[in-house]
Amino acid sequence: QGPRLLVNEQVDVGLLVIAGVNSTMHGADLRAALKGLPPRKPLLLLRHEGDSLANDRPPPERSVLALAGHTHGGQILLPFLGSPGEWKLGEPLCRRGFCQLNGWPVLVTSGVGTSWLPLRINVPPEMVLITLVAG
Repeated sequence: QGPRLLVNEQVDVGLLVIAGVNSTMHGADLRAALKGLPPRKPLLLLRHEGDSLANDRPPPERSVLALAGHTHGGQILLPFLGSPGEWKLGEPLCRRGFCQLNGWPVLVTSGVGTSWLPLRINVPPEMVLITLVAG
């Protein structure tokens, strides 16, 4: 059996719950993804646009980590000027690395792809290996 796509839903994998939220452009629904969470189980949230968590509801009371990659690490990062995405929005994004957004701990990876512009400047592609341990 191949991988399961989680679209605004969750799956209990034993020691933790993994929830997936669709892209904002395609009907992201965090509330649906978190509905009926089993009590006390840690949550791993897969969210296409990590910066959207800044406007979402705060995380549930439990161990939680969100993973995202929508920003491609900024894709283009110019010295002293920042990233074009920041110019458009008027505020810094959580481009890459570990961030806190509205109480959500989020790890944003720049990934290996690009957006509609197939170009990277000062933002190398990356693949991140995460090891989860019981706490």
